[in-house]
Amino acid sequence: MNTLKKQQSVFTKQSIIQDAATEASFMVSYELANRNKPFLDGEFIKECMSDVASIMCPELKTEMDSIALLRRTVVRRVEKISDNLMSQLEDTSKQFLWYLLALDESTDVQDTAQLLVFIQGMDANFQLTE
Repeated sequence: MNTLKKQQSVFTKQSIIQDAATEASFMVSYELANRNKPFLDGEFIKECMSDVASIMCPELKTEMDSIALLRRTVVRRVEKISDNLMSQLEDTSKQFLWYLLALDESTDVQDTAQLLVFIQGMDANFQLTE
């Protein structure tokens, strides 16, 4: 029975490490998107984290190396974050009784049009959501 618990703890520990690596990947992907940085920078950030870990905490270097930050992975993570935010907005907006919608269009340096959409909603309890 004792060997069974040891084997199970190996799988549990591995699962916890993988979950943490996935969460870290989402966190870095979110920050890259939030700051309008190229998704390719994820690979650079991973190299930096690995280098820092090898100096400051060598026992965690393999965990740092398991964080997925390739460009395609970052793109998928940002798409999932976007889908989740859209789903949250749809669920929350179903409760709204009143809406305030503001739109603003501008162009960037390269003359590309950009649209800003600002939504406020109020539910029956006068809870304001932006």
